[in-house]
Amino acid sequence: MAQSCFGLIGGGAVMQAWRSKVKDYEGRLLPAAQAGADILEENMVGKSPYLTGELEGSIDQEVLEATDESAVVGVGPNVIQGLMQEFGTKRHGAQPFMRPALHENKEAIVEAVKDKLASSE
Repeated sequence: MAQSCFGLIGGGAVMQAWRSKVKDYEGRLLPAAQAGADILEENMVGKSPYLTGELEGSIDQEVLEATDESAVVGVGPNVIQGLMQEFGTKRHGAQPFMRPALHENKEAIVEAVKDKLASSE
C-alpha cells in the first residue's frame, strides 16, 4: 500500500513531554488518527484519476500502530497503479493525487485530530 502516515517524531525532550501528556488522551489516539485519515482518504478518492475505478476503489486506511502512546494510520491505494499515477512512468506523465490531497487538507486534518482528542467520547 502506498501510504501517507500520521505520527509523532521528535527528540528525547519532545517524547518526554508527549509521554507526560498522553495519559490525558487515553483511548482517543487511534480515533483521532482515524479522523484525520478519513479526511485524507476522502480527498485522495476525489482526486484520483478515474479510468476503471480500480485505483479509486483501492484507496483505504490501515492501522499501522496503536499503542497507549501512539497511533499511526496509513492511507493510500493498494494497487501499483497508485504509484504509477502519483509519480509517472517513462511512458506516462505523473498525475499526482496523494500529495495534493494531503497538502490541500493539512489544516482540516489537524483540526479533525485536535477535535477528536479534545472530545470525551
